[in-house]
Amino acid sequence: MAKILVVEDNPAMRQIYRLMLNKNGYDVVAETADGREAIKLYTSTDPDLVILDHRLLSLEGIDVAKILLELDPTARIILCSSDSDKLKSSALKLGILSVLQKPFNYDQFIATVGFLLEKTPDKQ
Repeated sequence: MAKILVVEDNPAMRQIYRLMLNKNGYDVVAETADGREAIKLYTSTDPDLVILDHRLLSLEGIDVAKILLELDPTARIILCSSDSDKLKSSALKLGILSVLQKPFNYDQFIATVGFLLEKTPDKQ
């Protein structure tokens, strides 16, 4: 079962992510609203995928992603943002594998998660 870290400042959205992921057989190993805490949780839980909001407490999502990718160049990250048109180019250049524009639908979200877990190399 794939392990997923959810980083989202909105508690209702964290719950929605958890429900969608659990319904599809994924294990949410940790969640946080704080960017700095996300970095600590990444190193302690070693998730297969990170669902990362752009607007967070303490650090922006793009900054968290940059640190995670420096720590682990194989990190699989989906950045979710209502500002994704502005972020998409810089996020993809940084190494973020997917940028989802909020609001997105259930099928799009689950398809993106499944694709990244199946089509990208396993973490070493």
